[in-house]
Amino acid sequence: AVKFKPNPEKKNEKGPTVQIKMLTGMTVPVFVRNGNLTANVTFSNATMTPEGNAVKVKLTINREGQRSVYGDVKLYCVGSGGEVLQRESNGIAIYTEVSKRNMEFNVPFPEVGGADACRQVHVKYVAVDDDSQYKGAVMAETMIGG
Repeated sequence: AVKFKPNPEKKNEKGPTVQIKMLTGMTVPVFVRNGNLTANVTFSNATMTPEGNAVKVKLTINREGQRSVYGDVKLYCVGSGGEVLQRESNGIAIYTEVSKRNMEFNVPFPEVGGADACRQVHVKYVAVDDDSQYKGAVMAETMIGG
């Protein structure tokens, strides 16, 4: 354990002094998984609405199972130019305390093709690479628009 030992300042003969000392620390969460824990991820309530030079995507990410999930949401514009990754949001967690997260994303139109290149949005939830069980796997995906 770290001991906090404030060193008193020399007294100032001209008046009172103020001394502030801090003892700082850090907390790191530790997850312990025991047994064969699983999680399933799905999307629901997915909508897309054009707004200026982008599409606003709203959706709910649902988690079922005995463990948390931690991953990235990848949004691809699908249209005249094929499928193009236009937005990525990393580190989206859904812990066991909750079963869903409501999300909103602005997906810019591709530079080539504009709105015509983003008639649909393909959304994927991808587990992080260092997840010991899902190792970068696509856990959920959906296509919005049409």
